[in-house]
Amino acid sequence: MASRRGGSKRVARFEVLTLVPGCTWRYVARRFYNPRMASLPHDVEGPGDEAIRLVVDSIPTLAWSAGPDGSAEFFNRRWLDYTGLSAEQAAGSGWAVAIHPDDLNDLMEYWRRVVASGQPGEIEGRLRRSDGAYGWFLFRATPSLDKNGRVVKWYGTNTDIEERKRAEDALRKSEERWRSVFENSAIGVALTDLNGRFLATNHVFQEMVGYTEEELRAVSFLDLTHEDYRQANWALITDLVEGKRRQFQIEKKYRRKDGSLIWVSNNVSLVPGSERVPRFIMALSEDIAQRKHAEEALQRSEAYLAEAQKLTHTGSWVWNLRTDALFWSQEVFRIYDYDPEKMGHATWDFFERIHPEDRPRFEQRRERIASTQNARTPSEIDFRIVLPDGTIKHLHSIAHPVIESGDEVVGTVMDVTEQRKARAELERALEEIKQRTEALQRSEAYLAEAQKLAHTGSWAVRDPMEDAQGVAGPGDEVLPRRGWETSYWSKEMYRIATPFARHSPESGERNH
Repeated sequence: MASRRGGSKRVARFEVLTLVPGCTWRYVARRFYNPRMASLPHDVEGPGDEAIRLVVDSIPTLAWSAGPDGSAEFFNRRWLDYTGLSAEQAAGSGWAVAIHPDDLNDLMEYWRRVVASGQPGEIEGRLRRSDGAYGWFLFRATPSLDKNGRVVKWYGTNTDIEERKRAEDALRKSEERWRSVFENSAIGVALTDLNGRFLATNHVFQEMVGYTEEELRAVSFLDLTHEDYRQANWALITDLVEGKRRQFQIEKKYRRKDGSLIWVSNNVSLVPGSERVPRFIMALSEDIAQRKHAEEALQRSEAYLAEAQKLTHTGSWVWNLRTDALFWSQEVFRIYDYDPEKMGHATWDFFERIHPEDRPRFEQRRERIASTQNARTPSEIDFRIVLPDGTIKHLHSIAHPVIESGDEVVGTVMDVTEQRKARAELERALEEIKQRTEALQRSEAYLAEAQKLAHTGSWAVRDPMEDAQGVAGPGDEVLPRRGWETSYWSKEMYRIATPFARHSPESGERNH
C-alpha cells in the first residue's frame, strides 16, 4: 500500500515479480508509484527500467500514465491487448475511442476537472474490448508530484468491475421488483423492527387501519392490536425472534384510527437481513371482516338448524358415493345414540343397530341409491333401530341425490317413535270409542224394544237453570225462567201420547 500527500492510500497489486532478475518489490513500487520518483529525470532510463516495464505489463490490471496536462503517454500491455489499440493510437486523447459513447462526455469532463485540481479521482465507465463488447471499469488517477508539489505525472488504473455491476444491476432490479410488489400488492404489507415499530407500510395496510405512513412510524403493531390479542401476539413474535419458529399466522382485531375494529389475518415471518439491512419482521395482512361476518352468520344459522333438528328429532346426513364417506349432523349422532367425540366421524357401523328384520330392506335401499344415482330418484324408508340398552326406535329417512355434485346423496332421518306411539294410542282410543258407540247403540235398541213390549215410555227435562234469561230480582239475583222447552221423549212415549201430541218424533221438532 503506497501513501501519497493528503493521507490517501492506494493498493498496488503485482503478479510476477520473480521474473525480474535483480529487481525487488520495494524498488518497483517506489519506481512506479512513489511520488518521489518525480525527482528522477523521466526521459532517462536507468538500470532496471526494462524490468520495471515488465512488471507494469504483468500486473493484473489495466495501467497507464499521462503528462501533467492529462495527455496519455503510456499504456501497459494489458490495456492495449484489452482495447485492441496500439500505443500510438491510444496516445494523447486517442484512448477516448475505446470509451462507450454514452459515458464519453461525462468521463472526459470529469478527467478535465481532475487534471485541473491536481487531486486524485475515480469514476466508473464502460471500456470497449477488442471484440467490440463493452465492460464496466473503475477509472482511477493519482498525480505524481515534485518537491514543490507540482504535478509531473499522472498514473492510473482501469479495474474490471463488470461482475460487481452485474450484481448491483441484479440487486437494483430485485429491489425494483420488490418495491413494485410492495406497492401494488392486493393485501396489506407492513415491515417492523424486532420491537414491533413500523418501518414501512404499503397503501393497502394504511387504508386498512386508517393511518398515514408517517403516523404509523410513530407507533408499533401492538398499539393497533386489540387488547384481547396483544399477549398472544407478542409471545409469537418473541418465538420468531428467538428462532423457535420461522413464521406464524394469526387472526386478530386491529383498532383503526377512528376507534372502529377490523378483523385481519396476518402471516408473519422474520426476514434475515443482510450486511446493509438488519433483521426485520414482515407481516402480510388481509382484511377478513366480511369472512368473519359470514362465518358468524353461518354459525348462527347452524346453531338455529341444530336447535330445530333437536326440537323436531330430525337429523341430516350426506353420503359421498365416490369415497363412501358419511357426514352426520349432531342430531343423527343423538338419534343413533353415538358419542360424536368418541366416534370421531360417521361410519357404516351404525348398520349393526338396525333391527334385524329391517336390515334387508335397508341394504336394498342403499344398493338402489348407489346404482340409480344417475336417475336422480329420491327414496323414503321406515325402519327400526335397537339401541345397546334394548330400546327400539322407529325412524323415517328420506334420501335425495345432489344434482350439482353428481356423486353425493343428501338426506334426513327422523325419530318418529313418539309419533308412532301417539298414533297407536289414538287408534286404540278410536277403537274404544267405536266399540262403546256400538254398545250404546245396541243398548238403545234393546231399551226401545223393551219399552215397546212393556208399553212404557221415558222422558227427560233439561235443568231450567241452564235456560235462565237473567231476570232481575231482589238484590240483583238472576232468577231462572222455568218451562218445558227442553224436554226429551223416547219413541214409545210418542206412541203412548199420539192422540194429543202435536208433533211426531220424526218431525224433528221439540215437544212440549
